[in-house]
Amino acid sequence: MQKTAFILAIALTLLTGAIAVQAQNDSATFENSAVPLFRKYCVSCHSNEDQDGGLSLETAKGIARGGDNGPALLPGDAKSSRLVRMMLGQLEPKMPPDDMQGPSQQEMENLMAWIDDGAIVDANINLTPQKLTVPEVKSQVSTHPITDLDWSKDGKWIAVARYRTIDILAGDSKKLLFQLKDHPGKVNSVEFSPDSKFVLAGTGITGLKGVAIEWDLNKQKKSREFAGHQDMIYSAVYSPNSTWVATAGYDRKIVLWNRDQATGNKNPSSAKAKDLAGHNDAVYDLKFSHDSSVLASASGDQTVKLWSVESGKRLDTLGQPLKEQFVATIDPADQFVVGAGRDNRIRLWQLAANQKSPVHPLLVSRFAHEASIVSLTYSADGKFLVSSAEDGTIKVWTGDKIQLLSTLPRQSDVAFGMSLSPKNELAVGRMDGTLDFYALSTEARNNTDSPELTSASGIVESNRAIGQPLKATKEAEPNSKPLQAQRLELPAEVSGVLHNKNAASDDDYFRFAAQKGETWVFETNASRSKSPADTKLEILTEQGQSIRRVTLQAVRDSYFTFRGKDANTSDDFRVHNWEEMELNELLFCNGEVVKLFLYPRGPDSGFKVYPGFGTRHNYFDTTPVAHALQEPCYIVKAFPPGAKLTPNGLPVFHLNYENDDDAERKMGSDSKLFFTAPATGKYLVKVSDARGFQGEGYTYKLIARSPKPDFFVNFGGKKMTLKRGSGREFSLKASRTDNFKGAIDILFENVPAGIQLPDRITIQKNHYQAFATYHVRSDAAQPTPEQIKNIKVTAVATINGQEVRKDLGKVTQLKLEDEPRIQTRIVKSFDKLSEEQKAKLFTDEIAPVVLKIKPGTTVSAHLVVKRHKHGGDIDFGNAESGRNLPHGVFVDNIGLNGLRIIKGQGDVREIFITAAKWVPEQTRVFHLRANNIDGETTLPVILKVEK
Repeated sequence: MQKTAFILAIALTLLTGAIAVQAQNDSATFENSAVPLFRKYCVSCHSNEDQDGGLSLETAKGIARGGDNGPALLPGDAKSSRLVRMMLGQLEPKMPPDDMQGPSQQEMENLMAWIDDGAIVDANINLTPQKLTVPEVKSQVSTHPITDLDWSKDGKWIAVARYRTIDILAGDSKKLLFQLKDHPGKVNSVEFSPDSKFVLAGTGITGLKGVAIEWDLNKQKKSREFAGHQDMIYSAVYSPNSTWVATAGYDRKIVLWNRDQATGNKNPSSAKAKDLAGHNDAVYDLKFSHDSSVLASASGDQTVKLWSVESGKRLDTLGQPLKEQFVATIDPADQFVVGAGRDNRIRLWQLAANQKSPVHPLLVSRFAHEASIVSLTYSADGKFLVSSAEDGTIKVWTGDKIQLLSTLPRQSDVAFGMSLSPKNELAVGRMDGTLDFYALSTEARNNTDSPELTSASGIVESNRAIGQPLKATKEAEPNSKPLQAQRLELPAEVSGVLHNKNAASDDDYFRFAAQKGETWVFETNASRSKSPADTKLEILTEQGQSIRRVTLQAVRDSYFTFRGKDANTSDDFRVHNWEEMELNELLFCNGEVVKLFLYPRGPDSGFKVYPGFGTRHNYFDTTPVAHALQEPCYIVKAFPPGAKLTPNGLPVFHLNYENDDDAERKMGSDSKLFFTAPATGKYLVKVSDARGFQGEGYTYKLIARSPKPDFFVNFGGKKMTLKRGSGREFSLKASRTDNFKGAIDILFENVPAGIQLPDRITIQKNHYQAFATYHVRSDAAQPTPEQIKNIKVTAVATINGQEVRKDLGKVTQLKLEDEPRIQTRIVKSFDKLSEEQKAKLFTDEIAPVVLKIKPGTTVSAHLVVKRHKHGGDIDFGNAESGRNLPHGVFVDNIGLNGLRIIKGQGDVREIFITAAKWVPEQTRVFHLRANNIDGETTLPVILKVEK
């Protein structure tokens, strides 16, 4: 009924106008026709106290005044009245909706008769909303649940909230000193005043009223009341400067009260300073910042909101949570806002120093408990954050990064009440009425978890076989069981066939010896040699048991959205709650592990995974597979086998040494597996068909060798046609072998005069490509064949401590042509350029532009175009628009159509460059490329990432 009234009232808000106010005696009276409908459906949300949409139907004056919009009724013409037409479904939206109970036919006929008769209102009516009558039900338990508790700032008192009562305990002895009674209902929140002289209780009666009561502790008497809620109060808090009291509850309202203006029980509404409207569900928790300027609120509408105490305006809505938020707090240094609730996660946002800033970035999202989180409390120094949940667990975290420090013993019931003393003694009050105390150390402790693995590709170690030739041998049956394994002396190459006349399938086992820490590469050659065999490799113990390679602990759960994913592509991984994921994190999807490469770049895109283009790579030699829509996936952390892990409520996955298809997709359906021996001893390598097939033609070769990390770079700038006064891009693509992941520098020497080229371009560690641009002066002369031939391009990298240099081949053509179709430049701020600087912008006299950015921030610049032979749109790309930017730095705010200069909308566009918070300090050159105009590029820009 309440929802029906609310929706119908919305229609009245939009449509109500002035209505004649006078008395009449006809049968279709206001009292008989309109009053019953208004009482039943409207006034609970449209009274003098609660004027949704500016409309009150409680008095004739309010009805005559109407709401914020035009008239709802046309006196004398009910059928044309918009209110009636919406209730009959003749206008959208229908009020009330089809899935909710609406007025009966007779109620509508009575209302329409009254409107046709002039819609006359009795001047003396008063439709005060009916109050809920709640009978007194005596409790049948001897010990009431503890719903909240607080430790006074001076450590002297402990307040324990129960049903209708607050117990006041001595902070030192924990003995009961006295009780504060006669609250109207359950005490949902309790908090001491900053000076520890008063205690504030948030209480009320469900469906009837909410009130905050302040008690004078020395007098043990009520000092003030703050009454103005129409339902139960869930949170009542003091501002640290003692000026304000804030209250909130089930009625979705937050009220700021001027504490000094509230005196006793006399007209408590006179102390009301501001109503903070904006939540769409019950408000469960409030917390002031320690400078009293900001109020944080947690609500069932799945948001945490920040409010300006001075103006009452909403500063920001932190909408990342997935379900209801029950608790919110702010650290003692006013650096962070923390929220938690039904989605089992603790989230930490940066609290902006400038309260006018709309940006409060999410810093941490931690899956913390296996059930809803119901309480959070910071230590006085901000080092610790303690959380409790409905699963009976209490955990201690670091206050800044939400890293787990310890877990308290499982509680006998849910701990809704928690508070830390000034000496970090934790008071815990539970729903079974029990109260306990725990001493917490003031020194931050290291996580007891095992260290996380730093490599997701396996450890590449040198071994005794480097440089030794492969020993050729043939498979010899019987070797279909572990005990029949054929002996191999590594390194070796085995010619085999998966064929057993006496069985439905054939598995071939080979025994080899390895020393602890040695890494061996096992690979097959079958499909590449046109064999029908789809080989699979496994490394086993000598007894034939699987060997665990890595343990993956999920730290964030998700699932595939929009559509599934095939087994090949590296683009458009659309997953739920992607905003809380970070680049370079590992994503576990039904057995395969990929790594996040690039954020989604708009509402119609998803993550790119490594390598960022082409066919995706897998980690830990997992095999790529297709994924269905809604299929679960997880952000995981990798730990050594047997690692000691702290349970977090999410799954743990164990990967063994096995591979079906090469994880980097270079060998088709053939297999490649890296094995690092966990101990000195004997092991088995098993070769099988992934489908269980066999036959005389199912031949393969098994190669077992030492790793040979190496690289090759494809230089894409060997044959180029360039335009004077402009630039053209070329690519540098790396092919890496045997898990070589290091950085590769490409050096350019003997570049002809008039052609600008960076001395060095780096393909970053773990990456596979970089981009550079030839930029040609407008007066450049055509290079001679000898000058072109003398250009030297060299790739340099360090492998196993040794520098490796590779000549990338000769440039064969650099052909220069005259005027380009467009010229493009990037400048810090076009508006700040002088007329002289603007005149030189497209000449050879322009100085290199240097942009500086800090991790976690965004900077702006301007893209400027000069048109020569092109008058249409100019496309600078989408996700790939920033060419050669450092990993984690990207061109932001590109929109659905990407970065474009639109015809007729000017030739200057502001661009935004964002750096993720983890990007290391570095200097790198980047440019933009006009994709649809001969690939013309801007001059290179120097980007400096500085802490």
